[in-house]
Amino acid sequence: MDSINKMTSLDIKEPSSLLEGLIAVQVLVGSAFLICSFVVAHTENAGFNIVLTGLLNMIFALASFYSLGKLKTPIIIGAIIGAGIVISFSSFTTGVYWGQLSLCEEVTETIRHYSCDQKIAYRTTCFFSVIMFLVQVRTRLENTSNMQSSP
Repeated sequence: MDSINKMTSLDIKEPSSLLEGLIAVQVLVGSAFLICSFVVAHTENAGFNIVLTGLLNMIFALASFYSLGKLKTPIIIGAIIGAGIVISFSSFTTGVYWGQLSLCEEVTETIRHYSCDQKIAYRTTCFFSVIMFLVQVRTRLENTSNMQSSP
């Protein structure tokens, strides 16, 4: 909570506090994204993928928070940056996928491997995925600038 207060005060003297605040926001948005992933998990051909993406986002955010707090070695920070880039692209593609899926058309007859029953949930999943992507990119930029400024 102290990290979020420091981040919102706009008087940030330590870049590491901004980084911790961004990761805390990532955990908060990741929690909402994970809840949305459970709601849309029954969607045809996408259920397992969205739950896996939500779990990976949460695990990554919590592992980043722990690692940057306790294990500040260059190899750990490099691993966080590398894994963060992959997770960011995953969030971006997830946002595009669910955004396109929210434009689906409801049909009256049954079509195999097609469902369009929760368009609002699809849009919400897209929204949180895009927010995750933006926060993750900002976190990567902050993490990279921290790494370059440290001796």
